[in-house]
Amino acid sequence: MNLYKIIFSAIYIILLFFYFFSETSGNLLKRSINKTALSTMFFSNFIFFVFADGIQISAMNVVSFLAITFCFMADIILLFDFVKGAIAFSLGNVALSVYAFMTLAKFKISLSLVWWSAIIFVVVLGAYLIAMFLLRMNYKKYGIKMLIYLVTVTLHGSLGVAIAVTCNDFNAKIFGLGLVLFMLSDYLLVTYKIYRKTNWILRSNSALYFIGMLLITMSFI
Repeated sequence: MNLYKIIFSAIYIILLFFYFFSETSGNLLKRSINKTALSTMFFSNFIFFVFADGIQISAMNVVSFLAITFCFMADIILLFDFVKGAIAFSLGNVALSVYAFMTLAKFKISLSLVWWSAIIFVVVLGAYLIAMFLLRMNYKKYGIKMLIYLVTVTLHGSLGVAIAVTCNDFNAKIFGLGLVLFMLSDYLLVTYKIYRKTNWILRSNSALYFIGMLLITMSFI
């Protein structure tokens, strides 16, 4: 299993490295192939880890399957339609948040012990909304959909911090860290879309997102 992780991660990182260039090349076909390969890898990695010992139906497995499936679908849709892709990601974010709550329950960590994650949620979301207003970001064309999206991704990101800090299980910590990287990547993507289009923002978004998804899918072993 450890050898599989090393080989899989090495191939994944190499593809991610090439994506830094294809993403900003202006060649949609090259970018689509590269991104689809990365997304297919993290999705197949999830399937391998969750169902390696046979198909076992449980609430956590169903929720995790929905979460990763929506993220995979959103990756593909996002290549052609930002709004529809964001809607698919929002559904994935909600499923990840539900799974995060289930993870806390699994390790018998009550919400009263991680109350401070609500402060993280409010501070992160509030600070960005203030920045959107002060920097006059072009968010109005997306309307309430933008706020809903930021709420969903900030929710699972703040829960990710709680899981990474409070859970003693290594895989749970990896899952929590993956959620945090996912959240940060989406804030960069939103910034790219509504404020400043630079290659370094786009590449940073991709690095955080795909590494986050790698950690999330690795955590399901």
